[in-house]
Amino acid sequence: MAENLRKKNDNVQMLRGLCCIFICLNHCLFFNKYSFGEIGVEFFIILSGLLTAANASRSPHLRKNYFLSKIRTILPLYWAVTIVVFALGKVLPQLFSSLEFDYLTLIKSLLLVPGNTFILFPGWTLTYFFVFYLIYRIADFVGEKRDLVASLIIVLLVVLGKVAEIVFADNLFSQYANPILLEFVYGIVLWYLVGHIKTKNYEWLGWILLPVLFFNYNKYLGIRWIVPSILTCIVILCFYNCDCQNRGGISFYKRLEISLLQCIFCIQL
Repeated sequence: MAENLRKKNDNVQMLRGLCCIFICLNHCLFFNKYSFGEIGVEFFIILSGLLTAANASRSPHLRKNYFLSKIRTILPLYWAVTIVVFALGKVLPQLFSSLEFDYLTLIKSLLLVPGNTFILFPGWTLTYFFVFYLIYRIADFVGEKRDLVASLIIVLLVVLGKVAEIVFADNLFSQYANPILLEFVYGIVLWYLVGHIKTKNYEWLGWILLPVLFFNYNKYLGIRWIVPSILTCIVILCFYNCDCQNRGGISFYKRLEISLLQCIFCIQL
């Protein structure tokens, strides 16, 4: 199982590229109005859970600077863009009429405090990525059982968050313990499924479900971390075990498609 997962999977790269397109389109006025493309967030979170577990399987323990490396890789660019947008908002506030540009909002944005506080709205997802990375790093102390421990911690955190929400209404802990964290658990579970379930060529089913998820999302499919996320897992499973590298070669058009989508993915990052 581990050997199969360590190989570069071109269909996963393709899905990540498509997710970037979905998210970029979602930030356009027309698509945003109907939540078109918002499912890209689910793809990124679930794939992150899967790939984190897959990469961690290479050794009994994560490298010591695992969490710090995530901070160095992601946050400097996010901080820089946030500060630039904040400066522009102070000089030309008419360009950002829907945003607040006080210094408290800036501090909360830089520290990834959840809530309606982000100067860069897409930054809200980073809060939950870093909660997951921290939990996974803590779970690594138990060794190879880290996937199970991390999953249990996340489930417990979400349950406690829901209890806190009922008892204390809106509170910061409940915002950190958002059920969207469960999507990382879905990704970890998928990591085990792709190694044990030998699917036939169901890539065609993945291509059918992709537009359904793009256009319908939670408006018709319900809460994002239930039906939309489960369908997202099915799409990933359909594509993962149908990786073109494992089917005897890649056509010119497939290579062109992968290269284009990988470029889009890099631009999005």
